Amino acid sequence: MTNSLLSSATLREYVAARVLRIVPALWVMLFVTVPVVVLCGSHGAYASSTTWASAIDYLVRNMTVMLVTYPIDGVFENLPNTAVNGSIWMLRFEVVCYALLGLFGWFGIVGHRGFVALFAVTLILLFLVVGVSEMNFYAARMVRLGSLFFFGCAMVLFANRIAVNAWLGLIGVVATAVVGYATKTYDVVYFAFGYLLICVAYSKAHPLRRLTTSIELRRFGKPDLSYGIFLYSFPIQQLLYTNHLTPGPISNIVATVVLASLCAYFSSELIEKPTARMRSLLVKPNPA
Repeated sequence: MTNSLLSSATLREYVAARVLRIVPALWVMLFVTVPVVVLCGSHGAYASSTTWASAIDYLVRNMTVMLVTYPIDGVFENLPNTAVNGSIWMLRFEVVCYALLGLFGWFGIVGHRGFVALFAVTLILLFLVVGVSEMNFYAARMVRLGSLFFFGCAMVLFANRIAVNAWLGLIGVVATAVVGYATKTYDVVYFAFGYLLICVAYSKAHPLRRLTTSIELRRFGKPDLSYGIFLYSFPIQQLLYTNHLTPGPISNIVATVVLASLCAYFSSELIEKPTARMRSLLVKPNPA
């Protein structure tokens, strides 16, 4: 997101890029999964008019991104968690982070990387020291995700000063896990784990370089599977369980990863990449 802002000539271009990144693939996922889960998650022909009305409400609300809702009446009622897609809970918080980062760019604050780093540290301390128990539900989640988001922003802005060492990242994960367990601030490990992922991704060590190169799937056009897996994994997992297609957690995870990756591939190639190219149509260059 930070690189998207830095590479955008105007705030309008940044907003267009973010909207095109999130909304089209989300809408396609909703239009694909809603009829499938109603037919296959509520005993097919027995889905009532109430279920379909609830499904339409679910569809419309989640298309807004901000008015997220999870259940559809009569769907997945035999499961402990009746949500159709529990993953999308974080989209509204991401949008707030995107907006705040955009405001920083509008006021020129992103150019002062020390301020961004200070803001990230403040959010981290607020979350770890004050904790979430004194906050309401939405404030707690906003601080939690915001601290991670702006930690990543600061990492980008200070990229030329950050040591890339996978062993150091692994030591950091172990150390923060121990500290988190001892102090009950378990989420501190997320920051170290984020650093570890960056170290693995940018490591020049031959084994890690081969790993990251293979993950890029260059033979298949270097699809970006991240968003598609995020969008499709939860409903696929629910459908597998409610129809007794997987006997246990391990088989469910394996099947979900395979099926969600396939959905993510088609989402990347048929939806996300084409809509990303539409940015130039939505953002016309200013006349000289």
